[in-house]
Amino acid sequence: MKKENYNFDSIADNELNATEWIGAMLRYFLKFGKIPFNSIYNQKQKRKNVRVGNWIKILVFLIGIVFLFIWFRGV
Repeated sequence: MKKENYNFDSIADNELNATEWIGAMLRYFLKFGKIPFNSIYNQKQKRKNVRVGNWIKILVFLIGIVFLFIWFRGV
């Protein structure tokens, strides 16, 4: 039986890159563009960007659950 090589890392890498990008964009907008985007979106700032991006995704998820709860309760 032939083993197929699945690339599971690519799925996790895409998620990490999207989270990092979301965090970097939010940090850039919160600083009103006073700092160049390249100084926020770089390897040194990666951990901060990922943390901010994760918090944003969690917040959006929780807001969605609250809206669904309110919507179903109103029906």
